Amino acid sequence: MKKRIILISKFIIAIIIGVSFYFLSGVLKSPAKIKESETKYMTKLLEAPTDGSKPTEHDATDVVAYAFWKVANTDSFKVTTTGNSSASVATLKISNERIVIGKQAMVSTTSMGIVSIGKQKFYSDDKVLLRDYQKITDDGVIWKNEEPECISYKEMISRYGWLPWQANGYIICDETYLNKDDIKVEALDNNLYKVGFDLNPKPDYAPFWYRREILTNSSSTIEPNFKSIHIDLTIDNDYRIIYQDFIEVYEVQTYGIKAETKTSVRDEFSYDNIEFNQDYLDYFNKYKDLNPKDSDGKTVVKDDIASMLIS
Repeated sequence: MKKRIILISKFIIAIIIGVSFYFLSGVLKSPAKIKESETKYMTKLLEAPTDGSKPTEHDATDVVAYAFWKVANTDSFKVTTTGNSSASVATLKISNERIVIGKQAMVSTTSMGIVSIGKQKFYSDDKVLLRDYQKITDDGVIWKNEEPECISYKEMISRYGWLPWQANGYIICDETYLNKDDIKVEALDNNLYKVGFDLNPKPDYAPFWYRREILTNSSSTIEPNFKSIHIDLTIDNDYRIIYQDFIEVYEVQTYGIKAETKTSVRDEFSYDNIEFNQDYLDYFNKYKDLNPKDSDGKTVVKDDIASMLIS
């Protein structure tokens, strides 16, 4: 009996060691990298009508293209993002802010939960300055004050897939809709209109660029695998986006655990009295002379922004 107990104990210890090794190897494993390749598709942009016609008078997918064109051709706007990202292991509370004024933009992203994430980015002069959070609470974020990281637009797209002058990071066009023939424009109250649609979640389609942001934020050891993407756009009579609602389901693996994540967030757009936080602006302006670096750590003297922008 004693020998049997010893054997069982050894077996249990072996299992514990094996499980521990599995999770430790998962923790120590480097994040996955997305292989660089050419995109097959681009988001469809169409110049918004100025003849006073209502969104219900146009094809629904054209209305979506008008709305995205409107964002890309609006000089200043603010987007406030709120929502949650839930997986079997944790739920994160998402609170982001994106401000665009001309050729400059400031983006603050925070996710608060068991593991909190915070990053602030300032886009200006063909480069991006980035700093991490020091502390995140329900009352707000305290950002670090040391010298920020400075990277090129090319490196930014490699990490996050898209730039803040776009409506969102997905590729949305005739080829990436799943339900193109069923998309309708619905008239709401207060001269607002709603368009809802589903996107093809395969890597070469809608999330081709956006999966880079998911990978960077999650430090996943596998490429994000999207299962479904649904978007509801709420626009006004001038084809301006008022709300963008997303429901996304994708799979990532962090800390050795593969988990299906469901994200539900709302972007709220505003267009009046847009200003940068002066304290944040003063901080970034102290480092305006830094030269950006690419993924190899090499200094980039000049970035060809036109070739980096993706629609």
